[in-house]
Amino acid sequence: MGSDSTNEIWQNLQSEAALASPGNDEALLPVYSLLGDLTESMQESDSGFADAMKMREAIEELFLSGGTWTESILADLKHFLNPETTGAAPDAASPEPESVWQGPEAPAATNAEAAIEAVDTSQIDVLMVLDLGENSELLEEFVNEASEHLDEIENALLKVEHNPEDEDSIHSLFRSFHTIKGVSGFLELIPINKLSHDVESLLDLARNHKLVLDSDIISVLLQSRDRLLQLVQQVQIGLQSHQQPEALIPVADLITSVRQLAISTPTAGVASAAEPTPEPVETKTTELAQAPEPTGAEPLAQPKAELPAAAARQEKPAPAPQAAPLQQATQDNKPVAEIKDTSIRVNIDKLDTLVDSVGELVILESQLLNSLEGIDRSDNSQLQKQLNQLRRIVRSLQNDALAIRMVPVRQTFRKMERLARELSRKLGKNVDFILSGEDTELDRTMVEVIGDPLVHMIRNAVDHGLEDPETRVRNGKNETGTIKLSAFHQGGYVVLELRDDGRGLNAERIHSKAIEKGLVQPNQKFSNEEIFHFIFRPGFSTAEKLTDVSGRGVGLDVVRKNIEGLRGKVEIKSEDGEGTVFSIKLPLTLAIIEGLVVKVAGDTYILPATSIRVALKPEKAQLKRIHGRGETLSMRGEIIPLFYLSHIFDSKSSVRKADDGIVVVIDAFNRTYGLVVDELISKQEVVIKSLGPVTRNLPGLLGGAILGDGSIALIVDPVNIVDRDVKQSVRTK
Repeated sequence: MGSDSTNEIWQNLQSEAALASPGNDEALLPVYSLLGDLTESMQESDSGFADAMKMREAIEELFLSGGTWTESILADLKHFLNPETTGAAPDAASPEPESVWQGPEAPAATNAEAAIEAVDTSQIDVLMVLDLGENSELLEEFVNEASEHLDEIENALLKVEHNPEDEDSIHSLFRSFHTIKGVSGFLELIPINKLSHDVESLLDLARNHKLVLDSDIISVLLQSRDRLLQLVQQVQIGLQSHQQPEALIPVADLITSVRQLAISTPTAGVASAAEPTPEPVETKTTELAQAPEPTGAEPLAQPKAELPAAAARQEKPAPAPQAAPLQQATQDNKPVAEIKDTSIRVNIDKLDTLVDSVGELVILESQLLNSLEGIDRSDNSQLQKQLNQLRRIVRSLQNDALAIRMVPVRQTFRKMERLARELSRKLGKNVDFILSGEDTELDRTMVEVIGDPLVHMIRNAVDHGLEDPETRVRNGKNETGTIKLSAFHQGGYVVLELRDDGRGLNAERIHSKAIEKGLVQPNQKFSNEEIFHFIFRPGFSTAEKLTDVSGRGVGLDVVRKNIEGLRGKVEIKSEDGEGTVFSIKLPLTLAIIEGLVVKVAGDTYILPATSIRVALKPEKAQLKRIHGRGETLSMRGEIIPLFYLSHIFDSKSSVRKADDGIVVVIDAFNRTYGLVVDELISKQEVVIKSLGPVTRNLPGLLGGAILGDGSIALIVDPVNIVDRDVKQSVRTK
């Protein structure tokens, strides 16, 4: 490096040193890094080289021990940088001056591992103290904001792992940790502040091209992200319970790892004269605008304190070797356009109350229209216009209220991407995880529930679905397996599809295992799709060797249970040796259901329309009684078992035979049966209401609804309704 580059490093050193103050670790890593650049740009015979090495070693020892700036170190640094003492920046052409080292005897070469072990954990691993009085609102805001940043951090880290040169993601990582550090410092959340500060310093090296975020570094950063999430959740629990945290969540171990990565990073040849190191002074300005330093820290140097807020709002730091230009608000003193916030945070309880109120309005509108049925409105056009307008407004309000509950599946999908990454590393498999349709929206309640099913499905896909690299190559496949998680709309459903190119499901093995477990009789015949659904039975597995991660089918009973609870269904397509496709079909919302209103013994029930194949008046020729199966319906060559809704709910109906009533053919979770009812009333949309604590878990029911005439109808659970009466096996063709 030439003298121009050395002078630039020298000026950057002076700018960073101006930010340092006793009792604070601000600018500690940047000064250490710049001293490394300085020594790399010099020859051992250059003037000032020995002093620069001694200064760097002293700061290295201070940094690794977890310490802060001291009066003596700052005095040594000031003396080292003072032009009146050193004359000018060290240069190869300058004569060798007397040593400028005036502090204590220069330390010997630092043993990095020993110094890191000396991190003062008593100042880092401490219980957080929450100000639940004056700062409760700020703490709540911090929890919300930090949670969003931590989600963004996880996504950005996974992007960087696939593309280490993704500068946008690296800058996004730095900004997120920077914001968490600043606000946590203001709120005196010491563990969060300390850990985020060290990670931010490490990322500062990455964004200045002094470090490449490889897979090992990203693993440490992901661990740091997870630890910060635990700490943020601890703050949230404290706010909800109005109690101080009692459990100590350590961070010193991660800080040690982060500092080891930072200190062991080679900096030679990274910054060159053609590409000068970006000046980090203005980045520190942004921190000042976001949040003050923790209480107890001494004021920072004057150049930082005098920076105007307008300059602090600038997103991208501009190269500025001198401090004076940074004091300008914007270029040419033009005002900065304010960014309008297009979103606000709303408490979930308030949102649910709004949706419930809109549901009540929909019911009232139906009752009003029903009460006016006897009035002749043909001659009163004004009344008819007003009723039509009311109907349009209520429908629009209903759609808008439901849309507010809709959230994208992006966050849940990216958690699955993280899970696949960790599992593939643990199992030694190469996995290309592809996401599609992340912006597809689902009801908020559904998004919360689908997490567990997806976790179990991905664990099985990575562990038992995908072969190991050697087996894949031997079978003529790419050694890297592919898992694709997609979301898209299909008819009245949102479909979540998990596709892998692994070994697939072996129908013969599954069938044999089902016979072995006594689930089916040896002489029963099933289609492949019906056989595949046996893996959803609790404890069912065909894996020869179970692992601590999964067994093919183990845990998939959770998938079935959760999806059934959402009125959804699962379809499986698989080919042995080629891969498997799981398709989860979910209704668009849980608040409103389109159903078929039926009568049984004078009582009203609603059957979800999404599970109904057809409703018909059967002929006597279609009805047969099969020994061991009971009454059945023959339809297009298919034998469908029949159940009487009156028998299931123990009501007295006049319909004794199926041909006296109506048969509603139901498809639910790969299970087809006919439900015999007395009569059909109508098909309509209804608002689902909870049945209350007494009947909430009553099997066979999803909830209740208030109809237009004010009567109450029970909403039937098409998946579990027949299990109240007889345990029915999968249908026989």
